[in-house]
Amino acid sequence: MFHRPGLGLTVDYAARTDDRGERVRLRSRSHQVTGTLLAATLLATMVFDAPAAEAAPVPTIRTVTWNVLGIDSNAPASSGPDTFPVTARVCNTGDAPASAVRADFVFDSANAFINLSGPSTLTLGDMAASACADAVFNAVVTRSPLAYDASRRYHVTASATGISPISTASNRELYVERLISQNRNSVLGITGSAIDVAPSSSAPGHATVVMGQTYDFTVTSSTATGGYEQLESFLNFPNTIVQVLAVSASYPQPPGATNDTVYADACGWDNVIGPRRPTGTYLSCVGPQNYPGGKAGGGPILTTYTVRVISTGRGSLSTLFYDFSGSSFHYNTDFGANLNTVAFDAVNPADLSMPRATPAPLRPAQPVRTPSRCERGRCGDLHSHEGRRHPSRRAQLPGCRWHWLDLLRFRPDRHVRPRSGTGRGGELFSGLDGVGGPGPAGHGHQHRHRHQLR
Repeated sequence: MFHRPGLGLTVDYAARTDDRGERVRLRSRSHQVTGTLLAATLLATMVFDAPAAEAAPVPTIRTVTWNVLGIDSNAPASSGPDTFPVTARVCNTGDAPASAVRADFVFDSANAFINLSGPSTLTLGDMAASACADAVFNAVVTRSPLAYDASRRYHVTASATGISPISTASNRELYVERLISQNRNSVLGITGSAIDVAPSSSAPGHATVVMGQTYDFTVTSSTATGGYEQLESFLNFPNTIVQVLAVSASYPQPPGATNDTVYADACGWDNVIGPRRPTGTYLSCVGPQNYPGGKAGGGPILTTYTVRVISTGRGSLSTLFYDFSGSSFHYNTDFGANLNTVAFDAVNPADLSMPRATPAPLRPAQPVRTPSRCERGRCGDLHSHEGRRHPSRRAQLPGCRWHWLDLLRFRPDRHVRPRSGTGRGGELFSGLDGVGGPGPAGHGHQHRHRHQLR
């Protein structure tokens, strides 16, 4: 007997003795075939019965905005911007949807000059496989000269149902620079399907958006011809009313350059906290370059924002362009100008349902006496009925003592109650005892009752 470890095979050998008394071991052919088939079966079972990998979401997160904030270098209390986006892009790189995705902004150090405007937690909803969503938080710089060179560490976490939280790098911070106002950066126009009044040099524009709907806003702008090492441009959407779904930008410099964020890191920016030049490279270009030539910009630049309205409210949108070039930081002089401003109203969807008509109160049928031909001095034709004239008849009694009464013609949708009363001569008569089917004109039949005159 022969045993093959690992496969669980045991092969028996039959023995016989030849004429010389020598024992010869012969392997049974039938056992050989059986063992081969069993080995093939076990191998197939190991291949095809192996448990398949279970589909699962795999979240990732990274920061896609510049770590540099700023206020005006000459008039920080009254001029220029003070609010900047801090955006973390959350993606699901797995092969199954992620449910209840959320992002949380966390400060890792204290500084009274840098804070958030709006919520620190944003709900991104369910996320399909290979999908991404941006969590846009708004950082605000206190308008004070004491805020220059202020910094505050932070990170952003992302979580979903059944998934452990992940976070952006912890050695990052927001840094406040002195921004110089220069007219080499300018906004040429803001357009979009929701804009009902276009902005002009004399007055800001206006847009009306509906909660739950998605809209595109396109900003046309320009910079210096050659562009800059660092460039960030954005419409300041309030994250309590508007959720930014996607951004697409195109730059003339370098030719054909595009972007899917508001931040063009052309030169390869060092944002890892450390010493600044000349001893270190923090807040400077270190490479590798992300655009040929290490600069992006020119004109016209087209930036399109796809947004969803998540609540009602009012606000004002304006585009900020700020950059790093040489050794200083600059922003567009027309920030907040009329041509660069669109006020908006976010409203609830209109109620498109038709109001139900209030039914008219029921009125009992009332007999109405129509003057007879006799009373007008002659006995003549009866009145027409539903557009048809009856044959001329004379009154049935001498002196036209009998005549016909017409009742009011009622609409078929009015319920008429039976009514009875006494005529002028004391003869009992019955009122309308029911409404007939609709006639040619859509009304009920006209009923006539005889009444004796005295």
